[in-house]
Amino acid sequence: MRSVLASAVALWMAAPATAAVVVIDYTGTIYDVQPPFASIASPGDPVSGRITYDTAAADDDPDPAVGLYSGATHEIHIGAYAGTSTQSAVRIFDDYSAPAFDGFQVIDYAPSDELPAIGDLPVNSFGLSLNASSDLYASDTLPASPPDFADPRLVERYAYLSVVPPGQGVTPLDVELTSLTVPEPANAALLAAGALALLRRRSR
Repeated sequence: MRSVLASAVALWMAAPATAAVVVIDYTGTIYDVQPPFASIASPGDPVSGRITYDTAAADDDPDPAVGLYSGATHEIHIGAYAGTSTQSAVRIFDDYSAPAFDGFQVIDYAPSDELPAIGDLPVNSFGLSLNASSDLYASDTLPASPPDFADPRLVERYAYLSVVPPGQGVTPLDVELTSLTVPEPANAALLAAGALALLRRRSR
């Protein structure tokens, strides 16, 4: 039994990387509050969020400079306000537009059926953007992780909610990101720990 378990663990550890669910945790600070958001936020308020996406998602955009990968989730917490979009998408830009830029973005342009309204205004859009110079990506392929938060090529790091007040244009609540981390896969760590613990108990 011990040899069988040891072989299984070894095979699992040596298995090539395949599709996986990526988890991204972030924190930020509110740096500007327009009147429609005064009921939920003040300048300097802390913000936290979590994004998940599957690296097996297909590219829904035929443009070779843009990758659009649906099936992502995005949750945000701003004081007592909390909301989760299960219909977000990850968008990858590679040498896009003029002047060209690269970017890792999470977007939902119709979140009002999932995110709580701001006062009586439905949320119009919800997302996160990490935009950089044009040498961040070599293609529009979905990466296994977001850009390093400290990468000097990043020129924009922010999350946002937006509403459209009557008679006005799109009004955003912008969040300046202060950290972005990718936790280690918890399930893989638990599997390895459990298998090793069983091996030790069998060997006694």
